[in-house]
Amino acid sequence: MRRRRRRAGWVAGALVAALWVAQGASAHPDAMLFDGALRLAPGEAVARPMALHFHRLVARWTFDGPAADGLWLLVVPAEAVGATGSAPEDAWFAAPLTGDGRLSHLIDCCRDVAYRHLLLVLRNDGPAPVDVVLRAWAVHDDFAVVSARAEAGALEVPLALFILVGAAALTAAVRDRRRRDAGAAARGWALTVSAVLFAVATVTAATLGLAGALRYGGGPVDGMIAVLADVPVPGGLFGSRAAFLLALLLLAWVASIGAWSVAIGRGAHRSSRWALPLGAALAVVSLAGAVAMGWTYGGSSVPGALGVVLAAPLALSVGLLRGSAAKKPSGS
Repeated sequence: MRRRRRRAGWVAGALVAALWVAQGASAHPDAMLFDGALRLAPGEAVARPMALHFHRLVARWTFDGPAADGLWLLVVPAEAVGATGSAPEDAWFAAPLTGDGRLSHLIDCCRDVAYRHLLLVLRNDGPAPVDVVLRAWAVHDDFAVVSARAEAGALEVPLALFILVGAAALTAAVRDRRRRDAGAAARGWALTVSAVLFAVATVTAATLGLAGALRYGGGPVDGMIAVLADVPVPGGLFGSRAAFLLALLLLAWVASIGAWSVAIGRGAHRSSRWALPLGAALAVVSLAGAVAMGWTYGGSSVPGALGVVLAAPLALSVGLLRGSAAKKPSGS
């Protein structure tokens, strides 16, 4: 009965995490804005409407022929009079396209409304026609939402989930002596599941982050969001690729910690020499990822606080278990 309750608790926690990530993007789908060749005469502008709420504008462009001065990419309010003719200094964001290039920029709008209607404007202020190939997307940035606490529950929901996960790991460590004779097969299976999920989540996040940083600039955290403009993953029920993918990665991470807790609760640290290093790696990567996220988004303390809440119980569990394991020789 206890095992069933615990499993039900883990399933409930996982569902809460998935629903929280998904609902954060319910009104904020990703949008492809430009994708192809354009020719703009002097003074000509092309505008694309978009509804944004903490979206990341990502773009790459090349010129078909010589690049010309005076080509601008602008973000302006949709209700502005003569929006496509707004001067760069009046725009919310303005980037000169002076040569082949790339862009990754967070449009941190808006805290007081669900979204705001804006325009992405490509305008030629130069004296000559310009031929450009432009690909531009607006990708909902869930990391920014958490860092800025821009939506209800952005801190509270992951905080509750991480407290639950950390408490489970710490409880398993404290009760270690009661379960030291549990079956080797059960604890070996749980430890293997934990290691596989850890590897999958870490490698996936690192690969996406590096690819995004190389393709669009910035660091690996914002690069992980930016590259989703090119990764053909589903947008989920609400159209946000980031929400869909991050929900899967979060669930894999939580499940990895849960499986590790099950394994050490059954004495895996006494029979496997890599059980404790795996727990330490889960703690270190949890904290390092949170610190990197906070640094990326303007030094926000929210990700770091969440990282500490998750990593501290894991680190404490490893410390307690290290002393316990030392009392009995470990196997291979």
